[in-house]
Parts: sequence; structure tokens; C-alpha cells
Amino acid sequence: MSHLASISITLFEPIENQEQMLFSLLSYGCSYNVYNQISYLPLGDKDSSNWRFVNLDEWPQVLQVFHQKLKINETAGLILVWKQTNIGVLFLFNQSKGEISAIFETNRQTFSDNNFTDFSWYLPLILKH
Repeated sequence: MSHLASISITLFEPIENQEQMLFSLLSYGCSYNVYNQISYLPLGDKDSSNWRFVNLDEWPQVLQVFHQKLKINETAGLILVWKQTNIGVLFLFNQSKGEISAIFETNRQTFSDNNFTDFSWYLPLILKH
């Protein structure tokens, strides 16, 4: 049985530049290095399911795609991990709706006595920004 845990945040006053939110997450300790690859949504992906995996040295190009997707009101997606833990979050940025979704799937943190997601592990990471 698989589990999916997520949180969506819609801001009353949308952040005009969600790219700044990404930079804030990176400066706080998140990394785009997921098992020596970058996972992101390419341009033209309408249903947020055509994830691409590229080498780390392609970060400048991925950042350009991220910027372009926000500019044309496509959902921008990127998987980030926390420091060196490989515990990650799939982030979806929807600038036109002022919404950021976080899907906890990469080495999802759970309570030791069951398979429920431990949101207390993730919330400080997301809400601080």
C-alpha cells in the first residue's frame, strides 16, 4: 500500500516572484542534488507528470526552464532534498494561482510505529519561507 502526503499553500497576497521562494529554500539548506541528478518539469508539460532527470551541471538550464515556466503561467516543478539527507519534497510552483504545493515522497519521513507521514519534520522547512 502506498501513501501520499502533501500540503498546498495558497497565499492571500501571492508572491510576485516564486523564483525567490526557490532561492530561499536553496539558501536555507535545500539542494537540487537528488542522487546526483536534477529532477524537474520541462517546458510544455501540461499535466505535471513528464518529469525529466538531468546531470547536475545542467542546473543553469534547469533554472532557465523554471523561470520560463513561471513567466508563461505553467506549473514549475522541482524536487529538492534537505541538506545531505536525501529526504525530499516535490515542489510545484503555480505563480498564476499564487500556490505552492509540496508533495512528500522522496524518502518520506514517517512515525516509527506506523507509516503515517511525520508532518512535523517538514513544516519548519516549508513554513519558514
